[in-house]
Amino acid sequence: MPAQPANQPPAFSSAASASVAENVTGPVYQAVASDPNGDALTYAIVGGADAARFTLSATGQLAFVDPPNYDLPADADRNNVYEVQIGASDGKASTTLAVAVTVTNSKEGVYLHRLGTGFTDPVAIASKDPATMLVAEKAGAIYSLNMVTGVKTLLLQLGNVGPVGVVAMSYGPGAFIDGSFFVMYTTQTGFLVVTHFARNSSGTYYEDAARPVLAINAPNYAGGGALIYASEALYAAIGDGGGIGDPSGSAQNDSSMLGKLLRIVTNPDPYAGAAPAPYLVSTVAKGLHRPRGGMGYFAGTVFADRGQDLAEEIDLLPLNTSGANFGWPYKEGSRSVAGTPPAGLTDPVLEYYRTGGLRTGHAIIGGALGPGAVASLRDQFLFADESGAIFTVKTSAIAAGKTLVSDVFERRDADFAPTIGTLTHPVVLYYSVDAQLFLVDAGGDIFRIEAGS
Repeated sequence: MPAQPANQPPAFSSAASASVAENVTGPVYQAVASDPNGDALTYAIVGGADAARFTLSATGQLAFVDPPNYDLPADADRNNVYEVQIGASDGKASTTLAVAVTVTNSKEGVYLHRLGTGFTDPVAIASKDPATMLVAEKAGAIYSLNMVTGVKTLLLQLGNVGPVGVVAMSYGPGAFIDGSFFVMYTTQTGFLVVTHFARNSSGTYYEDAARPVLAINAPNYAGGGALIYASEALYAAIGDGGGIGDPSGSAQNDSSMLGKLLRIVTNPDPYAGAAPAPYLVSTVAKGLHRPRGGMGYFAGTVFADRGQDLAEEIDLLPLNTSGANFGWPYKEGSRSVAGTPPAGLTDPVLEYYRTGGLRTGHAIIGGALGPGAVASLRDQFLFADESGAIFTVKTSAIAAGKTLVSDVFERRDADFAPTIGTLTHPVVLYYSVDAQLFLVDAGGDIFRIEAGS
């Protein structure tokens, strides 16, 4: 009887790599092997750093257990290349093939519509309707931008603007009637001011000197600030007095308005005191460093605060509350950085760090709710970093008393890459009263986030 031929192991003919778009369901790779002896083969996952992320059918079809997310990679080294080893066996011998499955980005319906361009150091915007936007430049020029035509018109040029310049702007309660607005900026004489601008019968804007809002002596003001109109009040987030570690102690000093979140409302009886007071100003939170943007929404008022060396954060002041202490200069984010923190500090609801971890940056801006017109941004809270990062996290996950860290943030820079214009250095993230979301780049482009591709 002739000798039986020696058994030969199976051999793979399928490629060692595959590429698929994120959110894919169903098979992403077909393993193909043959047996020199003609034996039937079985396939199995036998190893790989990301083996647990896959399933494999009896016929060699590889699929993800959960649809992959390019913006929040789940592979072992978080680079969107998933590594798995597939074995083919004839029952007597087996062969292993290492397969790398690369997940690519899908813009997920996000489209950036450039509304205007050519601004110099834009630092703040305000929009009250789909057609008109105010744009403030650092040096004090305030423009009206027609969002339909892209035409910009200079409304006014602030005088006495200091080196920090304009830091924030907001429409107020009279905006829908007379287009009035508020601007926060530093003066050459060393003050941080919030000023109200009104429009006269001829359509010219002017500083309403009869209704001064706020003037804080801040000769060393380092920057930062936010104006947020919410719940029938103007909230002013003010940075500290400047210097490394807030040496003046302003952020924790209850007699100083620096390093505070202030609530500003119209005084119902402005002549009741010794001097006219058109606005009532109260402190609702302290312990701020360099706030930069925010908004009011159903949970309260949120604002971004920049760290000095360690962390960037989003803070939340729940509705109808006051007295929060967000910890600066004792803490950056949820971590202690100096001295002995007092009891009762309020940790941020979101934080990420300057170095290390999955999501890093150095200058946070925003946050805002995702526009409902874009399906992938619904129930998402967006914030950005001047390094170019744009992050999202589920709005439903944000809650007082709970700090979300960077390993749950989706980084979505690729989704927000514009087809016209540049967004590499975002400086403003703004949510309007008509639920539109806007991004501004330091280079001078202004975008509205819309549904598209």
